[in-house]
Amino acid sequence: MQCGKSHKWTITLFHYSFHYLRLSLEKPHPKKTE
Repeated sequence: MQCGKSHKWTITLFHYSFHYLRLSLEKPHPKKTE
């Protein structure tokens, strides 16, 4: 059952992407000038 695995991966990717985007929007990373 490859479909099931693909679906799970998609959800995981979406979850992480959303979380990362929210974090970036809430706490913008300071630009490093090093």
